[in-house]
Amino acid sequence: MEAQARGLAPRILMPKVAARIKIQELLDRREFTEEHPDRIEMLTSVVNELSEFFRVSKTAAKYRMVNLGYISNVDAEQIYPDDTLRDKELAITQQPLTVKPSNRPLTRHVDLCVAFEEYQKNEAFREILGSGNFRYVEGEFVLDDELYCVKNASGSYILTKYARDNPSKCALLFTYKVSVTRGKSPQMFDFPLPPDVVQMMTTSHYMTSVDTGYRKLPSYIPNNQSEDIRNEAARLNVALRNATSEFDQFVQERQTTASSPDFWTRVSQLMKIKNISKNKFKSLTLLDDNTISRTGGNAVNGGKPPQKLTEITLRVAMAVCVGLDLDLTQSKELLALAKLALNNEKECLAYEFILTTFKGCGIDERNLILEKWGLKPLGVRSAL
Repeated sequence: MEAQARGLAPRILMPKVAARIKIQELLDRREFTEEHPDRIEMLTSVVNELSEFFRVSKTAAKYRMVNLGYISNVDAEQIYPDDTLRDKELAITQQPLTVKPSNRPLTRHVDLCVAFEEYQKNEAFREILGSGNFRYVEGEFVLDDELYCVKNASGSYILTKYARDNPSKCALLFTYKVSVTRGKSPQMFDFPLPPDVVQMMTTSHYMTSVDTGYRKLPSYIPNNQSEDIRNEAARLNVALRNATSEFDQFVQERQTTASSPDFWTRVSQLMKIKNISKNKFKSLTLLDDNTISRTGGNAVNGGKPPQKLTEITLRVAMAVCVGLDLDLTQSKELLALAKLALNNEKECLAYEFILTTFKGCGIDERNLILEKWGLKPLGVRSAL
């Protein structure tokens, strides 16, 4: 009961709308980005100021930022890990949850790692993100339109005020599943929970034991609200293409590259259309002259290919796709020219995820996401 109270208090003292507005204000003031070298210190200072503003403990402020998707579980463990407020009394992954057998709790916030796990196993979720109409911003999957998300001064995407005030019009809705550890391995349960699980979770021993784990994990199930948002995305996409020059560029790209004989010829054509120089191409893709040359990219760097060419690897090809900011369809077509394809393995699904959900973001930002999932970054110069 004490654990439940500690989880409930931040929600009462820091209402969702007011807390999100204040947190975003504090992050924007610091020009916070995920790749900032002092990101943990910056998040700690936000926790401090948030606690002062709402007159709550630093523990409550930190948990509220975790609940709202501004701090990941990994980052949270580095913020006041051993302070006098006893943060470790309740593990971050064991936030209290009210068990109501007849209830199906909903959320729009989902941790990026949880979202990727869902993407790997949930065909409906992959299908809706595969439309290319959604972007992951501030812990939510929102319509990729300037009405809902824009870039700030530092180049990172943030939600607009309209999006924060009208989440039902732009953000995908998730339902929760509950992961309960009974014995050695966790088990997944849908709502409503089975009676024996409810009984176990409501016993005093279970609710006060930090060693016994349960987690609320967002899970995407097709629903009317998300389908309405998806239809709106299609409408916005058609309206945008009919009303701006982007459609003309799209037509030009398709017509110019339709008969490309090989991978590097199409890359060269796309560079010309997008007005990307050779040096800028290397900066955008993190590929060096040697890698481009030995894989047959003389059409790009202007040099002669070596006597012995090597095959284009998937990581090199994906670095090109990300650097040129191609969508999923364009990327698959380009990969096919190199006799490559994306399958359902973790690495390939991760590439699909960053192509569809982080379009418009640079290769460094997308590499941070890949590394977070335990995958190698793209480009041969990514570690420099």
